[in-house]
Amino acid sequence: MILLPKVAQDLLLKKIAQRSNVSLFWGTTFQGFVYEGTKRTGVEVDWNGEKTTLRAPVIVGGDGVRSAIRTALQIEHRLHQYKDGYLTMVVDRPPGFEGETRYYLGRREIFGAFPVSKEKIYLFYMVPSGCLERLREGSFEQFKEKILSFHPATRSVLDAPLKAVSSWKETSYMPCFRVRCRRWVTDGAALIGDAAHAMNPHVAQGRNTAMEDGIVLAEVLEECFRKGDFSAEALSHYESRRRPSIEALQRLGDELTWLWNSGFPPVTWARDRIFRSIHCKRDLHDKILMTIAGLKESPFHLTDRWRALHLWGGLPDGPRENRT
Repeated sequence: MILLPKVAQDLLLKKIAQRSNVSLFWGTTFQGFVYEGTKRTGVEVDWNGEKTTLRAPVIVGGDGVRSAIRTALQIEHRLHQYKDGYLTMVVDRPPGFEGETRYYLGRREIFGAFPVSKEKIYLFYMVPSGCLERLREGSFEQFKEKILSFHPATRSVLDAPLKAVSSWKETSYMPCFRVRCRRWVTDGAALIGDAAHAMNPHVAQGRNTAMEDGIVLAEVLEECFRKGDFSAEALSHYESRRRPSIEALQRLGDELTWLWNSGFPPVTWARDRIFRSIHCKRDLHDKILMTIAGLKESPFHLTDRWRALHLWGGLPDGPRENRT
């Protein structure tokens, strides 16, 4: 199931706003922490142009890759921007584009088309960050022609909706980041989501892991409120439960980026062979599916990689068109 993020977010926020024990402060910008002595007791925010203080025994920073709360907490971290990002757009869903996702891989080229509603499809095209400005300086019509040239099926279904897109202004650029923090918690504060552990979108787990963070942190906070203890030690149970699976997904994201984004012929040969043969190993196929779906994170061993390459036998008979 694929949705535009804003659709899911608006639905969740609408439900949250109906809760009597939740208050939403729209239009706020974090300014800094409030202290009583050395104890952190809340945050100062700019709320629609007015300085406002919000007090709480614990502060949760879920403010993204360039987290201001993480910076204010002075938590050591490494922010890595991958050299490839994605130019994206949303276009009308044409007749004949059913529920199947279309995903095309070439040498240093990736293009995808995902249905996100009955009316719209989401398109993305991989662009090295250093080439973005040069691409946008060129002809937008040539860019659309590049997309249509990936596969005959692409032209047959996307020609009409792409004609309705007339300029670069109707596209967006999505850079890709990885964040690794020395710690996710400190006395009276915790980080969740991209603020703590952004990962490459190839594993498609950014929002999912943030929600899992929230579930686990809520369980830990329940005990913290019961005991009145919001120390780093008390909050560390959240980090210890979540960090192993997060680090495994970040490693997998890096591995998939190296494999899928490559333009090096031996690597692309291995990648294409994996795509053509993986369904022959049902247990391995399901292991990858469960991990990418976020249902169960399992480490991939050297034997898994050899089996995925199918090196001890020929490829299965039949068509070799890759579908995901």
